[in-house]
Amino acid sequence: MDASIPMIPIMANTFHQPYARLNTEEQKLVKDLVMELHLGVHTPGQNLEKLGGTASNAHSMRVNDDIRLILNIHGRHAVLCYVGHHDDAYAWAKGRTLEVNEDTGAAQFVVIDEKTVEVIKRKVIDQAPETPEERLSRRPFKHLTDAHLGLLGVPKAWRALVRDASEETFLGELGKQLPEEAREYLLEVAAGGKPNLPAKVAGRDPFEHPDARRRFHVLNVDDAALRHALAEPWEDWEVFLHPAQQDAVDRSRSGPARVSGGPGTGKTVVAVHRAARLAREGRGRVLLTSFSKTLAERLQEQVNSLMRLEPEARARVDVVHLHQVAVRGYNDRSPQPFKAVQSARLEELLRRAWNEAVGGGQTLPFAEAEWDMVVDPLGIRDFASYRVTERATRVTPLGPPARERLWPVFGRLHELLDEEGLTTWSGVCWRFARMLDAAGERPYTHVVADEAQDLGPAELRLLRALAPEGENDVFIAGDGYQRIFKPRTSFLAAGLEVRGRSSVLRLNYRTTEEIRKAADALLARRAADDREGEPGAVSLMTGPKPVYNVYPTVMKERAAVAEWIAKLVSTGYRPSEIAVLVRTKDLLGDRVKPALAAARCRYVELESARADEAQGVAIGTMHRSKGLQFRAVVVMGAEAGIVPLEKALRKQVDEPARRAFLEQERNLLYVACTRVRERLLVTGVGERSAFLRLA
Repeated sequence: MDASIPMIPIMANTFHQPYARLNTEEQKLVKDLVMELHLGVHTPGQNLEKLGGTASNAHSMRVNDDIRLILNIHGRHAVLCYVGHHDDAYAWAKGRTLEVNEDTGAAQFVVIDEKTVEVIKRKVIDQAPETPEERLSRRPFKHLTDAHLGLLGVPKAWRALVRDASEETFLGELGKQLPEEAREYLLEVAAGGKPNLPAKVAGRDPFEHPDARRRFHVLNVDDAALRHALAEPWEDWEVFLHPAQQDAVDRSRSGPARVSGGPGTGKTVVAVHRAARLAREGRGRVLLTSFSKTLAERLQEQVNSLMRLEPEARARVDVVHLHQVAVRGYNDRSPQPFKAVQSARLEELLRRAWNEAVGGGQTLPFAEAEWDMVVDPLGIRDFASYRVTERATRVTPLGPPARERLWPVFGRLHELLDEEGLTTWSGVCWRFARMLDAAGERPYTHVVADEAQDLGPAELRLLRALAPEGENDVFIAGDGYQRIFKPRTSFLAAGLEVRGRSSVLRLNYRTTEEIRKAADALLARRAADDREGEPGAVSLMTGPKPVYNVYPTVMKERAAVAEWIAKLVSTGYRPSEIAVLVRTKDLLGDRVKPALAAARCRYVELESARADEAQGVAIGTMHRSKGLQFRAVVVMGAEAGIVPLEKALRKQVDEPARRAFLEQERNLLYVACTRVRERLLVTGVGERSAFLRLA
């Protein structure tokens, strides 16, 4: 390395976590050393030492008497690979090398530790004896040639072992030693799929290859910005994007676009990066929004972190939950401020409207369901509109004569709400959208919506009204399987045509493969005509299988949960890394709090405190867990009568309403079971929930 030439630092995803473990003074010394590399300053005190022989580009640099920086030199690029105490740093460097895969052109770390290779080889050799037929069926990569494995990103040193490995050995041990893209592509092959591989481009910088960008980030910035960047915390989600995520962020669209994917696939990451990218282009204001205040606050924190060095671009992004956007816009344009009608008062007024108008031929519960699922969410204010409305969420036929007899109830309810100056949340979204349409006003150039599956017709119509139609106007991120607040809603009916402009994220970064499969099994038992399709994700992490237990009494369930949590804490889990979730609030007092008292653990309620401020076990309803994640999760009370909630199910007036409710209940359990990264325990009393009987 020519010490007089300024170097371009590249941060590897193996660097920032050991860096974060250093104390403040040690971190400052590392920052100074990186700046010296960037400026081309060389001093004898750096003690630059080449590692691994003459063919290696790996080097060690002295930070102080004990701390060593491991870096790899490629031309003018200095790859920051690892930093730590002397023996730890050298052990890390000895076990791996940085190579450019000659088949893909991507820079990648390759494990070369002889002990590790020997252990994996022994596990492959010691696999259970197989017949010739089993050898083909149980070894999913046996048919792959060296050339094919190379294109999948498998380093040469591991190709023979990959071919001989069973799926179990690959998932348990071997796959962990391979570059991330190789693990991902091979899992897709094992599932019968055909990976979509990035094209190899002659002369491409190996660190700019799509697969390399998921683990290397070029810090090619000016001196002041580099110093600032080194002073800030580094997060994986901010820097290292999967190629599919990067494509969803970068691709320009001619109209509304959508990204979908299961829990933990990075939809929110994409939404945040997409909003930042659009703001950097400077074409106009950007709205990043979601369905709840809590989620919007989390998005705000992530945008602030991602764009901390870009104040001008950051000023172009508004991060506000959608109902707040509606209320602010409506209040700015209306002489009468918005006042939300509470559910109890709405029930009283609907009952009064029913008594005064008498909806012939139907029942009051039917009218309540019709209001909740058709009239209010679709913003219907007159009979002419109601007469021709497609009632997709109700299915039960209702001809024009029946609608004519029923409409006076809804017309009278509108009058009563107006008299008291009350509006529903759907109502305020419709009113603001119509104000914008009438004035030809569009407050934003771009709108990005996260968790869009929980937006109803009114909210989706407002998204369309907030930005003018055109390039990159509306971007939607969501997962239909996590819909827990609203019935299914057509994007097209709201004016958001996303066909041909949709992408799917399939790599789960949050949960283990065992938990992902178990959670997906909840969805696979749906009707064959399910319009959402199969989840189709894979996880590169492995761990213990989820545990499902039912107990004869509540007391025994509490004791079992207490024992499970106490054992986790005794083995190193922090209480704040654990959550206990239930279907209803009353179960918190009846089951959760006594169990935690028995485990001698403090708790923090999700309803009253933010999860990232929790000093104890997080407890709350399944609804409150949306958007959160924990190392370990207990779902208590997953039993017949509670999941699904029987008392709410009995209120559904017809089969369509019943089916819609059961779908949301199944989704709710799915959401709860996918908040976890490593360990999942699901418990109940008496009879297991019907959703789990085949689990």
